[in-house]
Amino acid sequence: MSDSIDIMSNNIDTMSTMSDSIDTSNRADKAAANDNNDNNDNALVKVIYNEEDSNERLTVLGRDLHKALDIQTPYHKWFPRMCEYGFRQDNDYMILVGQKCPTNNPKNPWTEITDHQLTIDMAKEICMIQRTEIGKRCREYFLEIERQWNSPDAVMARALQMANRRMDMLHQQTLRLTDESRFSELKLI
Repeated sequence: MSDSIDIMSNNIDTMSTMSDSIDTSNRADKAAANDNNDNNDNALVKVIYNEEDSNERLTVLGRDLHKALDIQTPYHKWFPRMCEYGFRQDNDYMILVGQKCPTNNPKNPWTEITDHQLTIDMAKEICMIQRTEIGKRCREYFLEIERQWNSPDAVMARALQMANRRMDMLHQQTLRLTDESRFSELKLI
């Protein structure tokens, strides 16, 4: 059992290392030169796993992908164009609103921006649509993340983690009910 957890830790470490390998400052002409560069301090495509999500999907933020792909069109214009390819809200992406960002406007120092949480499938398709070297690299990165995510060891490790969380929750419920039972007995005496 501990071997599976160790393997999952190794898979997560590998995913983190892979995340560090995507350099978003590169244009297509610099992509090949930076393939072996491990010192990337620029913003990366961060893959998100939300354990509370009932679908248990890996996702990325739309603005992070936009930046990683080095898209010159502003995000608020680019994303609706990408949705014209048939992506559906609540299936392929979710809208995240209410993020405040500072502006240079003294009359309006803050503005709310909208971001989107994209499924890995949507992110891969968007990477293909871009038809650039960095798009290809990002897509290959997402494919590798999926391979690791769906490996038998990773699936088993996630199942063990879910079982452990469930056992912890049941243990807490048992303790609470035991305490309530003792309290009820004291009232009766």
